[in-house]
Parts: sequence; C-alpha cells; structure tokens
Amino acid sequence: MTKPQEESGRQGGARVKLRFWLGRAGTGKTHAALQAIREEAKRSPDGPPVVLLTPEQATFQMERALLTGGHLRASHRAQVLSFERLAQRVMQAAGGGARPRLGELGKRMVLRALIQKHGGELKLFGRAARRQGFVDKLAATLTELKQYRVGPDDLDARARRAADDPVLAVKLHDLALVYRSFTEYTADRFTDPDDVLSVVAGVLPGSGVLTGARVWVDGFTGFTPQELAVLRAVWQTAERMDIALCLDPDQDDDLFAPTRETYERLLNMAAEDRIEVEEPVVLAADPPARFRAVPELAHLERELFKRAAKPYAGALPSRAPEQGAGAAVEPPLKIVAAANPRIEVEAAAREILRLCRERGWRFRDMAVIVRHLEPYKDLIEAVFSHYGIPYFIDSRRSLSHHPLIELVRSALEAAAGQRTEAVIRCLKTDFFPVTRDEVDRLENYALEHGIDGRGWMQTRPWRYVRRYTLEPEEARPTAEQERYLEEINDIRDRAVAPLRRLRRRLSEARYGTELAAAVWRFLEDVGAAATLERWMAEADAAGRPDEVQEHRRAWQGVVQVLDEFAAALGATQPSVSEFRQIVEAGLETLRVGMVPPGLDQVMVGSVERSRQPDIRAALVLGAGDGRFPPAPAEDVIFTDAERQQLAAMDVELSPTSREQLVREQYLIYISLTRASEYLWLSYPAADGAGKEQAPAAVVRRLVKMFPHVPVVSEPVEPASDEALLARVADRADLAATVARRLRRHRSGEAAGPLWWHLYDWIARGGLGGAVPPAAEKVFAALNHHNAVPPLAEDVTAALYGPVLQGSVSRLESYAQCAFKHFARYSLRLQERPRWVLDAAQSGTFVHAALKLFVERLSGSGADWGALSDDEALALADACVDSLIPHLGGEILLSSARHGFLAGVLRRAVRRAVLLLTEHARRGRFRPVHVELTFGRGARGVEPLVLLLEDGGRLELSGQIDRVDTAEDGGRRWVRIIDYKSSKRDLSITEVAHGLSLQLPLYLAAVLELAESGRIAGGPAEPAALVYFPVRETLVRIDAPVPEEKLEAMLKRALRMRGLFIDDPDVLRAMADDVDGGSQLLNVSVTKRGHVDKRSNTTDAEGFAALTGFARRKAAELARSIRAGDVRVAPFALGDDTACRFCPYKPVCQFDPLLEGNGYRMLEDWSRDEAWQRIREAGS
Repeated sequence: MTKPQEESGRQGGARVKLRFWLGRAGTGKTHAALQAIREEAKRSPDGPPVVLLTPEQATFQMERALLTGGHLRASHRAQVLSFERLAQRVMQAAGGGARPRLGELGKRMVLRALIQKHGGELKLFGRAARRQGFVDKLAATLTELKQYRVGPDDLDARARRAADDPVLAVKLHDLALVYRSFTEYTADRFTDPDDVLSVVAGVLPGSGVLTGARVWVDGFTGFTPQELAVLRAVWQTAERMDIALCLDPDQDDDLFAPTRETYERLLNMAAEDRIEVEEPVVLAADPPARFRAVPELAHLERELFKRAAKPYAGALPSRAPEQGAGAAVEPPLKIVAAANPRIEVEAAAREILRLCRERGWRFRDMAVIVRHLEPYKDLIEAVFSHYGIPYFIDSRRSLSHHPLIELVRSALEAAAGQRTEAVIRCLKTDFFPVTRDEVDRLENYALEHGIDGRGWMQTRPWRYVRRYTLEPEEARPTAEQERYLEEINDIRDRAVAPLRRLRRRLSEARYGTELAAAVWRFLEDVGAAATLERWMAEADAAGRPDEVQEHRRAWQGVVQVLDEFAAALGATQPSVSEFRQIVEAGLETLRVGMVPPGLDQVMVGSVERSRQPDIRAALVLGAGDGRFPPAPAEDVIFTDAERQQLAAMDVELSPTSREQLVREQYLIYISLTRASEYLWLSYPAADGAGKEQAPAAVVRRLVKMFPHVPVVSEPVEPASDEALLARVADRADLAATVARRLRRHRSGEAAGPLWWHLYDWIARGGLGGAVPPAAEKVFAALNHHNAVPPLAEDVTAALYGPVLQGSVSRLESYAQCAFKHFARYSLRLQERPRWVLDAAQSGTFVHAALKLFVERLSGSGADWGALSDDEALALADACVDSLIPHLGGEILLSSARHGFLAGVLRRAVRRAVLLLTEHARRGRFRPVHVELTFGRGARGVEPLVLLLEDGGRLELSGQIDRVDTAEDGGRRWVRIIDYKSSKRDLSITEVAHGLSLQLPLYLAAVLELAESGRIAGGPAEPAALVYFPVRETLVRIDAPVPEEKLEAMLKRALRMRGLFIDDPDVLRAMADDVDGGSQLLNVSVTKRGHVDKRSNTTDAEGFAALTGFARRKAAELARSIRAGDVRVAPFALGDDTACRFCPYKPVCQFDPLLEGNGYRMLEDWSRDEAWQRIREAGS
C-alpha cells in the first residue's frame, strides 16, 4: 500500500482533500496515521501543521506513541489535538477569549438562580428543582441540546406539535424557558464552554490555525453535530483530511452500526459541501496486522459477534516467540472465574508479573481494561501496590477528600454554628496554628461536655468540668481543673479565631461577591497558600509527583469555585445557607486529571479511555452478567419514548438506552481486540456484597468458540499447595502463606514436608538476611493463642493488697469475664468520655431527681400517698429545675437540641413520680433511705465485709437507690428498690452464675445494718428486691384505645419487677391490687388467697439462702481476682454474652474462631433448677 501523502490525487482537475481509512480492529489505521504524520514532519520540518485529531482522553497516549514509535523526537509541525484543545487554539487566534468562561459550577449556579426566579412560570421543573441532583441533570440536558445544536425556538416549536403528549409538551415548555433565560443571562457576560465548538466552527476558516494543514482524525466512534460542524470547517481550510473509522464496509450488522452511521453522515456532508472524496482506503488484511502472529485472536476478532460464530478449528495454541521451542504451549486467551472482585484483581496482578517474568514483557506492554472504573479503582490501587506493580489509572480523580476542599467545606459548616464534628474536621486539615495533639485534646473536651453548635463561636471561656454527681458542692473547679481549663481555652482561641472572623464576615455580607471574599479572606487568615506550597515542596522532594498535582489542582479548583460564584452570582443576594450549598456542590465536582509519572507502567482505564495503540496483553476485568455490558438506564429529563418522538420531529439527541446497547457491543469488541498477543478475560462469581453473579454473554460465547481453552477458577483459598504458592507476591507474602498453611495443619489439615522446609528456610534467613519484620510478625502469629497468663503474685499484691475493695458491679464484671475486670479495674482503661443523653446519663439524672423529691417531701412532713397528681408533678418539676443547671455545667440550657433533651429528662422524672405516687397511695411501704451509701468514706455506714479463705478480706461498697419499710402483723418488712433506665428483672439463674449479685448483696448489707440498728429503724425482714423502670416507654396497640386503657397499659409496662416474699398480706401492703394481678407489681395473688406460682417469689428461708449464696459467691470471685486470674474468657448464657456491649474487645482481641479462645458456656437453668443450686450451695 502506498503512503498517504503519495496517494493524494486529483479528480476532475480539483485537488482531493478528503479520504477515509476503513478497517476492522487491528488492521493498522492508527499505525498508518502516526506513520504518515512522522514522515511528513521529517520530510518538511517547517511546513504547515500536521495534526492528529483524537478524543481528549487519548491525547497523551497518542503523543507518546507518536514520539516513541519512530525516529521523530520533536517537531513543531506534528500536533496531537482534541476538539477541546483545537477550540482553545482557534479562540486564542481569533480573539474570542475576552469574556470569562462559565464553568460547570457557574452554570449550575445560574440555573439554580433562574429556576428560583421563574418558579411561577415553570409548569414541571419548579417542583422538581427541589430534588437533589435535578439541577445537575438539567445542566447536562442543556449541554446535550447545545451539542446537538437544538435551540429554545426549536423546543417551543416542538412543544406546540406535542400537544397530544402533555407531559412532553410541558417538559419542552420549561426547557425552552430555562434555556432562553440562560442564554440571555450569559450572552454579554460569559463564554459558555458548551457554545465554544459552535463558535469555533464559524471562526476556524479565518483563524489561520489549520490553513494548509494536513489533518488525521482517528479514535472516534461518532461525532455530535457541534463536532461535525468543526470537521466541516476543518476540511474547508486544511490542505487535506484523512478520517479513520473502525468499520468493515463488507459486514452489514449491528457491530459496526455506530461507525457506519458516522461514515454515511460524513459522506453526505462532504457531498453537500461539494468536497471531492477519494476512494476509501480499506485495510482488509486477513488476518489483521495486529493479530498476524496469533491466529486465535484473529479468529476472535472475526467471529465473536457473528450470528453463527464458528469454533476455532486451528491446531494447537500458538506459541509466543519469547516462550522458545521447549516452553509449554500456552493459549493466547485465558478466561478466569474468580470468587470475588478482590480475588479477581489479585489474580490479574499475578498474571502481569508472570508475563513480565516468563516473557520478558514490560509493564507498559500491558493494560487493564474495565467497563466502569469506579468498582475496581480502589481494589486495583491496593492490590497492585502490594504486588509492586507500577500502574497508572487513567481517570479524573475526585478532590472531594483533599484537605483544602475539606477546609472550605467544614469551615462554612462550622461558621454556620453546626456540629462539633464540622469544627474538628476543619481543624484536622492541618491549616490552623494548632498541633494535632491539641486538636485531639480540644475534641475530647468538647465531646465530654456536649459542646455543639454556637458554643464554639462564643467568646466566653469554657468553664465546664467533669462531675460525677449532681451535688452543688462539686460546682467549683479544683486548682488542677483551672489549669486544664486555661489550656483548653488557649487552644480553642488559637484554633477558632479564623472561624469566628469567617462567621462575622459571612453574617455582614450582603452580595455574592462579599460572601466569596469572606472565604478568600479566611484562606488568607489560615495561610492556606503557604501551607500548600510547603506540602508540594515536600511531596516533590519525596518523589511523589501525583501529590504535587493534586495540591496544585485543589488550590486552582477552590479559586475557580469562588471566582465562578462571584462572576455568576456576585450581584445577587443569596443567604449564607444557599451560598454554602452552592459552594459545597461546586467543590464536589472538582476533579484532577493525572499525568502518568513514568513510562513503564500498566495502564488501567475504562473501555472508552483505553486507547493504547500498541499493547501486547489486555486484561479485561469485570465481565459479569449485567455489568459487561451494563444494563442501560433511561435519562431523567427525556425518556426513550420521548427521544423517539423528538427524533420523529427532526430533533436529534443522544442515543436512547436501547441504542446505547448497540454501542456497548462495539465497546466490548474494542476492548477484546485491543491486545496483539494475549487476552485475559475475567469475571467475579460474586460481587462485592457477596451476591452471586453469572458470566456475561460474551464469556459464554468465547467458551463455545474456544473449546480447548478451559475456564480457570480462582477461589478464595486454593485447594492445592502449588496453587497456594503460586499466589505469593513477595517475601513477606511468602512468610504469611507459609504461616497460614501451617495454622491449617494445626487445625487438622496436614501440611507436607515442603511447608516445614520453607518454614525452616525462612527462619534461617532464606529470604535474604534476617527475617523481614512483616514475616517475623506472621511467624509469631503462628503460635498465637490469644491467652493471657495469670498475674504474678507480686503484681496482684501491688494491685489489690490484703484488702480487696470495690463495688458489687466490680464482682459482676469479673463474673462476666476476668479480662474485662482486669482492663477496667486494674488497668483502669476508659473509653473516651462523650456527653450523650444515654441510659446511664439519664439514669443518673432521674436518680438524683427522685432523691431530691423524697428529701423535699420528707422535709415538708407530707405523706407521699396523700399528694395529688398536680402536687406531685409540681414538686417533681421544681426538683428538675434545681438539677438541670448542675448536669454538664448548664450544657442542657445551651442550645435548642439540649433543651429538647432536658424535656426528655423532665418527662421521665414526671412519669416516674406519678407511678411512685400511685405506689404510695395503694401501699403502706414508705422510703426511709434514698441513695443509701455504704462502704469506706460513707457517712457512718461501714462496708459489707467478707473474710476470704486465703486470709484476705473483701470490703464491698455500694449505693442503694431506695430502702422502703412497712409494718405488718407486728413485724418490720424492708423493700429494696433499684432504679433502672432499661427493662430489667431479677433472674435467679444469673444470680446462681454470679452475674446478678447486686440486689442480693444489697439486701445482705441492709439486713446487717438494720440488725445493728443503724438503719431502717431496727431489725427487719426481707419483703422484696425490685427494679423500678425510670424511663419513657412505648406500648404496641393495633387500634385506637381509650385514654384510661392506654394509661393502664403504660402502668403494666412499668411495673416493679424482681423477687417478692410469698406472703399475700405483705404483698397487699405493697399494692392493694395484687389480688388477681397488679398494675404496679409483677406479682399476683389468686382468688384462694395464695401467691400465684408464676410469680417470682420465695419464702424467708429462700431470702436467707439467697443472701448467703451471694456472700459465698462474692468471696469466691474475690479469691479468683486476688489469685491473678485475668483470662480472656467471656461468658455465654443463651443469646447473651459478655462481649455484647464490652468496650474492651479491641484490647483482648477475643475471637471464638481462634484456637484457645471460646466462650464459657453457662447452663441456662430454669428458675427451679437455679434455686436448687443456690440452696444446695448453702447446705
């Protein structure tokens, strides 16, 4: 075939300027274009431009191919341009860049403002505009209309013709209105990038940019009407034009339908312009030049999309030249079914390394192709980095997580008085004059005291200190707390000063320009530009050019967002909230297109962006059903049916979703024919969420076409040792694989001698010198049992001494898990304090309120049972009002949210008081002690002392919420009440296992103190151990019920639950409605006057056995603590485990799947069985 420049001729005396190059994939179209440009540039270095016009995403790859594929090293004639780059040059030459460009963000800003302005005139879009993302869809539709050269008048005319379809007519009406308003608004202010190509088409012939040029067009499937207008202008001014299309003129099917339509349209345009067209150059070599050495791939290219594809009938698979005569024959096609996407990417990484190792290929000889990059991007980055594969992902990277973007976003949120989280996010961007440690301390303080919203912006110093009770005497900070407050306020002032100034400037701003200027001043206040310069210098010195690009683009992007806002909406008066929303939306759109940092790397990209002209291997990933090709989605503005209606009215728009399927078939063809020597096609058998996924139709078709090519399975864990070793990526990976295999040996799956030899070889330094640190950790894990040995005797002596002091809760914690007790009470590990109105916090408040209620009631001399509901509620409200200022240092009064939480607490107290008042009216038990504290430091009430068999002593302390007494039959009865903010009952089974000892031991302490006359007025007998719920509750109803019935249901839901004496008279002294079932107590008396057997009751001997058992169990637990037992051994009882709400799981690292780890399985005894064990323990 002759060279292109030698084939230009004349027809009818006129110089021929246009010629088409047609051929299937791999026939050499791109090679011909590049070679022609090189030869022309070398033949005449000073001639007019020689241009290759290609898609924007392919320009870099084509430039590299142009300069590396021949002896051309530099040329001012040879140019690789996209339509965007060509437009920039033409506009500069023609002087069309005077007006500022309106970027995508500015366009959306203007559209938002126009919709608000014309909301009353819009019939459909006015309501839809409030939906998130609608303005983005509208902007995309306007771009499409301009690309297809459809104007507002065209829309108006079609709206009148679409009267029989009212929905389409309304859409066209609204679009025409918005489109026209947008055009009028921007006409004298901005240059809309969507209009640039239309302008270029008009001014290109007179610009001189392509006068006398030779232009090649390659890499396009189709063109928009705007692009076609530019091409028309090009062939009217250039010397000649060659257009390459991937098209087989002899094959009339759907595969080449997109390019055939493009070819016919270009021919019609040339005929309209009376441009003489040369005979097309048809590159029809069989096999195509790209696949000449690999007949299997040539067969794939020729047959894959034929209706009756023929199976490959060739001989044995071809051998790559690099394999040599003695090498095993390997097919140039590999089909892989991976367990999941991660296994798929790991398999692809190993394949790349294998091809480099066995065939001597360079990384740049290979490309990874996916249909959509997003699902695979993070996986490829992680896996390829782990395997040491240099790669470049050809995509525009989002900047939404860049520190500068986060700074602006969170600063606007913080200045608006939003959550603490926004302030902390802002401070952690490292642009402020505070260290990370100081920010952490500030965050801890704010979380501990519930500081939120406006609390950050106020200038008044913070005075909140941590308090453990609501007693007024704790209100004054100590000297140590004063020093801490001084440090916190100093950090706060330095950190928040720029945010305060930003808040003030935003509040003073009236116009859009002033709002944008406020953000700019804020960036100056925090020295954002200088910080970015320092980061760029550090990244450059460390050899991280991609970071340099990101920092630079982030700064340019923020400046662009502010400039476009000022230009588009500077004269308007948006609110601060609207300004924040618009700027945040703009920041989300910022992307950076990275330049490949090196020459030898694997290119990774989507099908559309994969334009490498010379690759030897293509690894196509993600070929799952419904993903390759993806299921088409209809447009939001125009449905497929509406697009077809508009096409019938001579309005051309983008293809419908059905037409996109035809294009998808073409894209699949392009991806599978990209490589010249080797094709890998894989799919995950399950997606990232574990959902089963079938292979795509093209995979099934290839399996039939190449019956000799097996589908290789890549499971999560290979079955054979050879396959397991084949997955090794590096030295540390080998050590990890060996350790993993030997652990399986310990689990019963015998490991052969190979693994033990490898273990010894690695341990002796076979990996090269010392064992790598990562491998050393892996080997150490080989014998890891996650077992904590007992504490040494001297350690336990230092920790606990001869007298073990603590609460009942401490013993219960030990009964749950020895390590949990060790972490909390010995190591004193604590979670980060966080002020939240949780069950514990609200419980503390309600406890204090009820205590204060009883104290004030006792002080007044009134009988609780004689109070009316209104009197009880008035006293309850007074108690709440007294306590709220002491809860969190008045934090409940500092914001509307906290005010709401205060209301929640008030309702809980009022509900509890009303119920307890009902108890007082219907029973004779009255409180004699509230929050009775016993133990060391208590006011005259000694601890409960238990002597231990090892000679030690246990001193138990505690605080009993309420002790009630009543006289009946000449005997004094005592009832112990524990307030609970959650539903709770006394489980005798949990008592028997030591998990619920609090109420029994409280009873033991009360009876002992009463016997000595120090409390309760003298000796007493146990009547009940009960929990009283202090919480708001919900009841389930299937239909509306009367108020009285609803109140009764609520009372039943909040009944006292626990263990009661089986004496009906004493039960009646607690509540006079126990006969037949009580609304106040979870106990009932039958009609015959006996306690119902279903009630949780016992006799006096049972209470004695219970307290005796609790004493012995407490002593037993104390002995184990003093013995140093700190095992990671959480209990499991039924569905409950010690790990359910344990905060120490990251410390103990308990895993029931690990050898040596396991729950202590406690027997779930019935109530009778548990009582039997309690009584037997005391006999």
